This record gives sequence, C-alpha cells and structure tokens, in this order.
Amino acid sequence: TMIKGDARLLSFVVGVDSEGRLGRLPLPLEARVICVYREDELLWPVDDLTLERGDEVVLITHSKHIDTLRDRWVRPHIV
Repeated sequence: TMIKGDARLLSFVVGVDSEGRLGRLPLPLEARVICVYREDELLWPVDDLTLERGDEVVLITHSKHIDTLRDRWVRPHIV
C-alpha cells in the first residue's frame, strides 16, 4: 500500500550485459534504483557502486516504463 498511482517496483538479477558502475545503468529519467542485494547483503545505490553478476537490483519506476524494463532485464530472450 506504500506504492501508489503509477509507481511500479521491479527487480532483476545482474547478468554479464549489466555488470559495471551503477551510474551507467541505462534507466529512464523516471526510474531510480532503490537498493542492491549481493548475497543477501543490502548495498545502498551510489553511482560508483560496481554491479556484479548475480546482484539483485530493485528499482522504482513510472508504470509507462515497466514493460521496457522487463524486456531489458527480466523476460527471457528467445533466440
């Protein structure tokens, strides 16, 4: 009940294509990383945090971006 209106939460696990500095993560202007988990340890989202494969990123975004973000990081890519 804390997330209202057009706000949506999304989490994804970092793969090879998303490793690197958090500040370089391609996010829409209306999206923010809330936190990162590494092996169940809470990491605060600072720009110079280096994302590693297997990290879980939790973000909040406007509902209009949720499908694009899911396609980028959550939905399996079919080859």
